[in-house]
Amino acid sequence: MKSLAPQLDTMFSKDNRSDWELVRFGDVAHEVKDTSRDPVSEGIERVVGLEHLTPLDIHIRSWGNIEDETTFTRKFKKGQILFGKRRAYQRKAALAEFDGICSGDILVLEANEEKIEPDLLPFLMHSEGFFKWAVSTSAGSLSPRTKFKDLAEYKFHLPPRPIQKKIAELLWATDDTREKYLTAIEQSYISLQSVYQEKYQDEKAEVTTLEKLVDINPTLSDDENKTTGNVNFVPMEAVSEDGELTLGQQKDFQTFRNSLTNFKNGDVIFAKITPCMENGKGAIVERVKSPLALGSTEFHVLRPYLESDLYYIYYLTKLPFFRKLAERHMTGSAGQKRVPTDFLRNYKLKAPNPESRKNLGVFCHKIWQEKKRCEMQLEITVAMRSAILNSLS
Repeated sequence: MKSLAPQLDTMFSKDNRSDWELVRFGDVAHEVKDTSRDPVSEGIERVVGLEHLTPLDIHIRSWGNIEDETTFTRKFKKGQILFGKRRAYQRKAALAEFDGICSGDILVLEANEEKIEPDLLPFLMHSEGFFKWAVSTSAGSLSPRTKFKDLAEYKFHLPPRPIQKKIAELLWATDDTREKYLTAIEQSYISLQSVYQEKYQDEKAEVTTLEKLVDINPTLSDDENKTTGNVNFVPMEAVSEDGELTLGQQKDFQTFRNSLTNFKNGDVIFAKITPCMENGKGAIVERVKSPLALGSTEFHVLRPYLESDLYYIYYLTKLPFFRKLAERHMTGSAGQKRVPTDFLRNYKLKAPNPESRKNLGVFCHKIWQEKKRCEMQLEITVAMRSAILNSLS
């Protein structure tokens, strides 16, 4: 994507924008109000509600079946754009790649091909300026809605047709790249789950429990109790659902050693409270500069007895099958449910030998690192697309 930078610098320079025309959105698009009372007889098979549109996604990835009962009558055709007029702050606008019926809370829009490249219009509707305008023109308290007549007044600078075509080509190129990375990320995660679940147990091994492999919520040793000064502090918000650990805050160890959770490099922390646990919060503790760190009391700490088990244990706690089982064992009242320590202690498995556990953990970590690499490239691609879009505002 770096190769696009020179093209963007040239395309959006002040000199090259001198002939860009200030236009209204209503000049380049119009609302389509076609309806169908009998979509089945017209061969229409799909129904799209607001729930089927994903924020900031130009593609429609899910839909309902026309055979299921629906009260929707608004009809759309392939090539038209569906815009969520209800709660516009959710930023839902997608290009229809099939014919269908949609919710009345969706505006069906079509490009004025005499004025704008049709391939450019759906991206224009994902620009920051357009969404801000849509939100500012929405009316209503609990469920604000915007109208096409208000969207039509949105003003932006439209380049000449050859430049429009080039910008559209660049945007679709970023979209193709984005789709490839999304597919790679999904396949990586599926592969990780499949490989781990297939190999994390050895049917020939004896049944053991997790507490035989890790020290769960270990107590401080005499030497650790003597730790003084400020150490890293990790609140729940410093741990991402993707396993990233943000270090920056500090607390005095002696002041908080008995009231907060203690852990160190080489430990696995596992969020025990809802909804953090279900959302996948947890991490491998690394890069802590002090002998010990302090963290939220809502973490369980798992310290592998064998250093080589670190990745094996981490991905066990990370994957959905383990978290779903942990969820079923949660105790406490709604909103304050937690995974009890006994669930971890008594978790039964037929653990492979140490070498096999190490190899599986390392292999899974390589898959995870590739997933993260793709996610980083995806962020770069999305940022590039945003830069192009916002240049149109």
